[in-house]
Amino acid sequence: MNQKFINTFFISFALILGLILYFVSWMDPMQTIQAPWSTRFVSDRNSTLVKFLRMSENKTFTDLIVGSSTSEVFLPQTFKDKYNIDAYLAGDGGASTPVRWIFIKEAVNNHPSLKRVIYVADLFEFKDLKLDNNIYFQNQLMKNLMHYETWYEKPDLLDRIYDFLSRKALQNSFKTFKDYLKHKKGGYLSQYRIDGTTEKSMVEYKSSEPIESRAHRLARSYKSIYGEMTTLNPKTSEFFELIVSELSQKNIELVVIIPPWHEAFYKTFSNHLDKTQIYTNWVKYLKSLEGPNRRVIDFSYPNYQEQGISQSDEFWHDGVHFSKKTMEVMIDKIYLRP
Repeated sequence: MNQKFINTFFISFALILGLILYFVSWMDPMQTIQAPWSTRFVSDRNSTLVKFLRMSENKTFTDLIVGSSTSEVFLPQTFKDKYNIDAYLAGDGGASTPVRWIFIKEAVNNHPSLKRVIYVADLFEFKDLKLDNNIYFQNQLMKNLMHYETWYEKPDLLDRIYDFLSRKALQNSFKTFKDYLKHKKGGYLSQYRIDGTTEKSMVEYKSSEPIESRAHRLARSYKSIYGEMTTLNPKTSEFFELIVSELSQKNIELVVIIPPWHEAFYKTFSNHLDKTQIYTNWVKYLKSLEGPNRRVIDFSYPNYQEQGISQSDEFWHDGVHFSKKTMEVMIDKIYLRP
């Protein structure tokens, strides 16, 4: 059986399954909330949407955490245990600035108890602002971006076709259908909790591989970003200014965290970063956001080494993802003010 036949089989099967699910959706009044078909059931495959819906169910939080995967170690339970703060973790792997705005705007509009937004920043936010299919084709998420169409890049047609016909889509379809059957029987349990954390939240990490090796290995996957960026995208700056304006009007505190990079990760790109000054300019820009009711806490390289975070394994998962111990140093800076 050759590869062409296998690919044709999977594409055909995915198309047939997609059509079946599409027609099934007409048998019951359903809402388009799970690409690439319609169903009331939201599977965990769309993490952004699940976190968005979980946030609407959580009525007690005062502090909202937004960011990418680097923010997912900010565990609300730690906030509660150490400082009696009710927090919600909206951090989502790979989240671009528009996605973070979606959560901030929703919290501002529908959570009057909101007092503080903790924004864990990433340099990659300033590369491009292309939205994934699982964001762009979800009306619930896009309602908070309806006035900013020129600020982000839409998915292209090939992305949408891939969303329906790829082998990954087929595998996800089976997974979602299996979970849906459990849901109908009352036996489905989402991995996403009411505080925004998941069973995959990066808390404990054990590896026999040296941290320097892990940092270098991760750097290879970031080469197309941090090895090529030369300027900061001005559209990203517009979103930051929008966030600052919105929170200032509502008298909500903004705390921007500039997260650390492990030394081995930073030095992989140091020649390019020194030549373009992209990293330095990013840090300077974020620091320029400071103002009334706005703080920027700088854990950029090498500044964090003066704040009790070393290069040792206990502080890191890999080159950019840090440990619970590092997170605790950070939230101490937030709540134990000088």
